[in-house]
Amino acid sequence: MQLVVVRIALLLLFALAAAALTSWLAGAEFSLALTPQLAALYFIPANIINLWLLRRGPEGRPRSLLQLMNFDQSLLGRDVLLGLFYQLVLFVPFGLAINLVMLLL
Repeated sequence: MQLVVVRIALLLLFALAAAALTSWLAGAEFSLALTPQLAALYFIPANIINLWLLRRGPEGRPRSLLQLMNFDQSLLGRDVLLGLFYQLVLFVPFGLAINLVMLLL
């Protein structure tokens, strides 16, 4: 739970910094309205810091990211097939709904 709070705080801090830097460079007043377009830029350092904190662990003992993910190579094929299946299950109704709405319009 602590890492979730840290992640939210980091993202908010980086969003505020991006908005401040953008408004300063553009000469406009401060606004958070532009930060979604800059999210790809400030999510990267926040994710790197969170991965470092996660790897360090609550005990302070370093662990590998594969240990944290509980990676098992024997399950990789099944996981890829399940991912493709869920992509299909989620995409087909979405595509149908979009096409039906366009036909109705």
